[in-house]
Amino acid sequence: SIILVNVPFRPKQQSMDELEQRMGTMSMHYAATPNGYRPSTQSAATSSSLGNGREQPVSDSTSLVTKAASSIPVTTDMLVLALRTLQMFDFSEENLSEFVRNGILQYLNHSSSAVRKEAIYAVSHIVMADPLYRSMAGAGVEVASEVVQRLVSTAVIDLDSDVRLTAVQMLEKGTSFDFHMGKAQNIQDLFLLLNDEVFAVRLAVLAVIGRLANMNPAHVMPSLRRMVVQLLTELEFARSNREREECIQLLMVLVRAAENWVRPYVGDIFRKILPRIDDAPAQLASKLLNTVAELARVGGSDLVDHLDQLLSSIMHALSDTSNTAKRMSALKALNSCASFCGMVIEPYAEYPQLFKILSEILKSSQSDSEMRLEVMRTMGALGAIDPHRFKDAAAAAAASSTGTSSSGNAAAVTGGGTALQSQGGLRGSNPARKDKKKRRYRRPQPNIMTAFNSERPKAELIGDVPTDMYGASFSNDTYYTLVSVNALLRILTDNSEIEFHRDAVQALVIMFAPLQNACAPYLDRVVPAILGAMDIAPSGDKEFYLVKLCRLVEITRQLIRPFLEPVFRLFATETLGGERQQMASIGLIEVMAEALSGDFGPHIATVLPFLIAVIDHDTSELHQTTLRALPALQILSPSLEGYLFLVMPRLIALLDIATTPINVVEAALKCISSVVAAVNCSSFASRIVLTLVRLLQCSPTPALQTAAIDVLCTLMEQLQDEFTVFMPTIDAAMKKRGITDHAQYERYSRLLFSGRLVPKEPQRVQPQMQGDTAQAASTPALGQSTDGLAKQEVSVSQLRRAWSTKQQTSKDGWLRWLHGFTYELLQQSPAPALRACSNLANRHPHLSRELFNAAFVSCWTVLPGQYQQEIIASLQSVAAHADVPSDILQTILGLAGYMERDEKQIPIDLKRLGDYADRCHALAKELHYKEAEWTLEKNYETIEKLIELNQNLDLHDSAVGMLDY
Repeated sequence: SIILVNVPFRPKQQSMDELEQRMGTMSMHYAATPNGYRPSTQSAATSSSLGNGREQPVSDSTSLVTKAASSIPVTTDMLVLALRTLQMFDFSEENLSEFVRNGILQYLNHSSSAVRKEAIYAVSHIVMADPLYRSMAGAGVEVASEVVQRLVSTAVIDLDSDVRLTAVQMLEKGTSFDFHMGKAQNIQDLFLLLNDEVFAVRLAVLAVIGRLANMNPAHVMPSLRRMVVQLLTELEFARSNREREECIQLLMVLVRAAENWVRPYVGDIFRKILPRIDDAPAQLASKLLNTVAELARVGGSDLVDHLDQLLSSIMHALSDTSNTAKRMSALKALNSCASFCGMVIEPYAEYPQLFKILSEILKSSQSDSEMRLEVMRTMGALGAIDPHRFKDAAAAAAASSTGTSSSGNAAAVTGGGTALQSQGGLRGSNPARKDKKKRRYRRPQPNIMTAFNSERPKAELIGDVPTDMYGASFSNDTYYTLVSVNALLRILTDNSEIEFHRDAVQALVIMFAPLQNACAPYLDRVVPAILGAMDIAPSGDKEFYLVKLCRLVEITRQLIRPFLEPVFRLFATETLGGERQQMASIGLIEVMAEALSGDFGPHIATVLPFLIAVIDHDTSELHQTTLRALPALQILSPSLEGYLFLVMPRLIALLDIATTPINVVEAALKCISSVVAAVNCSSFASRIVLTLVRLLQCSPTPALQTAAIDVLCTLMEQLQDEFTVFMPTIDAAMKKRGITDHAQYERYSRLLFSGRLVPKEPQRVQPQMQGDTAQAASTPALGQSTDGLAKQEVSVSQLRRAWSTKQQTSKDGWLRWLHGFTYELLQQSPAPALRACSNLANRHPHLSRELFNAAFVSCWTVLPGQYQQEIIASLQSVAAHADVPSDILQTILGLAGYMERDEKQIPIDLKRLGDYADRCHALAKELHYKEAEWTLEKNYETIEKLIELNQNLDLHDSAVGMLDY
């Protein structure tokens, strides 16, 4: 009785009579005066005023009900009852346009969600029941348009999900108002709901939009195409069965609602669905098969090429007697394929068990009339097969099953009492079908000239000299780097030396730090070697390798682009690792995004599921991994255009302060702001705004309120005029919390309404790896330097202590002396690459011996002459001891040969070198030095030694030649 203003007649209603009786009045029929009536001023001041600001005269003949009602305080329950009562009247013959405008629509803004919900039902009841509002011209068009617009606006901006769902459901039922809903602004607002937080709202609004495709395809189809692509991508990257089920349901609703417009995409949708049917759980498989049935009805010709695989999946579903819904969906899919794809009779020939399965379902489903009816429909659609052909197919299938079973390859899929054997037992040997299969062409053979003229192999080392560097200097930084890199790569590629892999990777990273762009020639071998070492490393060492890869990418930047493909495969695995490993992986993603700059888009599909999984699986109290993943998403925000459906729901879920720490909420707000500024987030605008409004209403700190409003300002910049629909809700929330001094929001609002609001360029976010983690990753070990390419001054005093040979008497002592001398040469080497290997060489004897020559020459070239003489004297003194090991003598000989190749003759007499070679039985080297000695001094003693050495080396012709001489 509070709401019924200006209603000319109130018929007898049981609920109204009971209300009048409770108010102490007599139940009666009454007719209001032509002028109508309105409640008292007190009632109007509460919540039932007409809202148009005009005073209407009150009739003197007002009924007792109205007089009694005007003295009762209006409560929420009374408003709900009044609006609910209004829905019981038949107003099909009355013009209530002003009453709808001024008396009901105002309650769509009421503070109570129950009142808003009943107001939606009431206004929908009045407008939908009257033919006046269903026409496309006349007095009711303006009112119907306003009602539809208010319902759309309520569906978009209402904070209560039940109210939004009610509004969308009323729009879904109001098919006669598609003329008004088809307006561009309404369609644009409805698309804001496609990513609503409530799945039922998404289903309902998608049905409405699909229906509107026939009314206004120019405005619907572009966004609808993007929606199809989004759903297919979401199905591919969904991480749970629930998400997959929701995608399938949305696709099915879309196919049903806009079948004429979805027809071109049927093939793409089907190819995404088909591979997932067999491995899906029963509930998901049922939905997939239902979608297949709809696709076959809409575009059966696009499914013909895949009917073999589809029929196999349907047969497996029919054999699963444990799930009735799955079997029903399989029957529907089979029926649709037979009806719309021409798949008749052939299924019986391919799978002779099909007729038996259908017969058993028909017999066993006596109580399930729907199942029996579907079986009969399917059998009718499949048609009748020639009995002789069916008998031959059954015999062939039985023979194939017997042969397969005897060879041990038969497999049965059982469910209840029905067994369905795998492909070998089900499919009959049909030669005609085999002829229909596509030919398999042989792979073209490689061109022999192309193979012969393939590119040269990589540079290899013979000893310590690269095969492609003969004639070049062996005493420059480039050569030292090549020698060091090859030595370290030999360690990394040797699985038996796994305990040295970490040190080798550390040395490579320290070596490349000062080289910068000069390390480009080595990346094609270094990156795979590090990844190979990481694969065989213990799980606890994964973090170390990831950190070093981060540092390597930081050093090389653009140069590492061609070699990042195998690095991205690290994120394609299902294993996340521990918390520290996850953080290191996120750091690697950040620096790779920085290195690739704007070319990261093709790789976003690989790394984004990893980041989403990190956020989803973070159940720790502090959410450290989530806090680490959010800045990475900020860096990747320019590449998230087609993947917002994966990112934005997770980010919005983090804004719940009831379950999320405040620092995580603040980080999520920063991330949302970056994403909104970088890509078009209009499809998630409603979800973002409503979540931020809730956050404003319950924010515990002013700083959090300010951060939420800052995000709204960023969204306002991007949406421009589309943002105005949310401003009343935002203003109400800010007023409720007493926020009146946010200067940026007020300034942006003025600029928006004046048409001068211009979006700003998004701020670039720097990788956190460039901070503390990068410093820790690049910190050199003791004694190692990463100072540019500047030459390090050699500490002569340190070297003199190292080459001192005092108190060395035993073989082990001499070997320790050589090892210490080599370590000090590496430490004092002016070459950064050699210095980087010093720590590992101290622990790895083979590497120490391998780098001795290069380290000695690098120091030798910068030592003053007097110290060169001292070091040679020390080497001669060592070699003069009778108990010196042959390893030291061979090291001296190798050094002499190394310097000789570089045209730096070691100042040791040739006779001494020949003597050293003789003592360590290095016959070839002794022959070399004796021949050199003979060229200087031709005496009989040298000739006799040459003849003896040639004989020992089986060089008989040379020995005879010397004898003849």
